[in-house]
Amino acid sequence: MIIELIGPGGVGKTTLEPMVAKRLGLEYHPNRKRHALNGEPLTPGRVWLQRLGVMARHPGLFMSAAIAMKGGPRLRLRFAVDMCRRERLARHVATRGGVVASGTLHALCAASANHHVDLSPLLSIVSPADLYVLLVIEPEEATRRLAGRLVESGLDANVEDHARFQQRYDACVAEAEKRIASPILRVEAAGPPERVVDEVVSSIKAEKGVA
Repeated sequence: MIIELIGPGGVGKTTLEPMVAKRLGLEYHPNRKRHALNGEPLTPGRVWLQRLGVMARHPGLFMSAAIAMKGGPRLRLRFAVDMCRRERLARHVATRGGVVASGTLHALCAASANHHVDLSPLLSIVSPADLYVLLVIEPEEATRRLAGRLVESGLDANVEDHARFQQRYDACVAEAEKRIASPILRVEAAGPPERVVDEVVSSIKAEKGVA
């Protein structure tokens, strides 16, 4: 079984991923740009080799993603390479099963919300998870959680901006729900991580009919 945690920044995907996997007795697969699939950090040279490798392995997805994204060549290239990298991870997870946060569906919804472009047609190309869990929190809480990270990046932590992004992200998820066969569960992610994990695991077991 492949489970993907999705949701806009600040909902806790990265924190909850290993906890959910442990509770379900599954592996978890961190989505880290500068690491190999085995978790080994990559040198800058190996990062570029990895990028070239994922482009070569998924040429159809690369071209489709570059065409679907709107904007300049650098943005199109960066998005297309990122989608190929996430597809590589999705296929790796498919051979082993497990939990992944911020996979291909999240990337499509986040890019759609950020750049105001419909990327849902790419859902027919990428590898689907068996089950998606959409983590939901209020924009104020998400902004509070993100504040430190945004300030470090020289950005403002603005509740109104995040609320608008979250609305666009949710609209992309709703569109995706029409196009994919896999269920999307919605779980309230406010509160202590242990309580949220309980909710996530209970929802997954109820969906799969597991006691």
